[in-house]
Formats: sequence, structure tokens, C-alpha cells
Amino acid sequence: MSPFLLRTSVKFIAPIQLALALYFLLRGHNEPGGGFIGGLAAASAVLLYGLSFGIQEVESKLPVSWFSFALFGLSLAVFSAFISVFVNQPFFTGIWGPELYAPLVGKLKLGTVLLFDIGVFCLVMGFGVGLGFTFFAKEAER
Repeated sequence: MSPFLLRTSVKFIAPIQLALALYFLLRGHNEPGGGFIGGLAAASAVLLYGLSFGIQEVESKLPVSWFSFALFGLSLAVFSAFISVFVNQPFFTGIWGPELYAPLVGKLKLGTVLLFDIGVFCLVMGFGVGLGFTFFAKEAER
């Protein structure tokens, strides 16, 4: 595949992948999907962009480093597990808030389960991007 074709197609494919990743994340605690598969889909979009335009281009566009993003995700997931303890419930009990309706997603239950999924999403995306960037850098050295 020519670099021109790859760079042109990535500009259309990556936003669709990111939208699907968000869909997987929001549907996950009600239907199959969730933070893990959403994080993988988002990481693959970022890595595909990095493969076609270079790591430096992607890193300059990311608002935070991939390591900070993964660390934030881990912190958020652990924090969501402890929320139930603060309201005198057993550890990791789901605390539910209001239910909203989101277009294209359907019913969206707000609560600690969604917060945990967002944490897992950030952790998996950050780790996946970091791992991919490490492989890209090693390959560039060869």
C-alpha cells in the first residue's frame, strides 16, 4: 500500500474507530463491550494514525502522554472500587445514579460501573498506545 493511500484513508478510518470505541465504552456495562474493548479500539486508531504519519506527529497531538493517560485510568478504576466503601457498602459494590437516554447508545446508567469502565478504557488505551509506540521505535532503529 502506498503511503499516500494509507495517509488518506486513515483520516477517514481513525475517527470512525474512535466513535466506535466510545460506543463500545458507553454500551459496555449494559451490553457486550465495555472499557477494555473500547480502549483497544481507541488504541488501534491512534496506532494506525501513528503508523501512517509517525510517532512524533501523534505525540504532538495528544494532550497528555500515554503513560499519564494509563496512570489516570488506573487511578480512576481503583477510585471507583472504593466509592462503595465510603457509603457503607461492601468493596466494589455498584452504586447507581440517574439513568439517562443517549442518542445511538440508548439507556445509559450512570454510576460507579461506568466510572470503572472509563478507567479501564483509559488504562488499556494508554498501555496499548505506549506498547505500540515502543514497537514502532524499536523497528525504526533497525
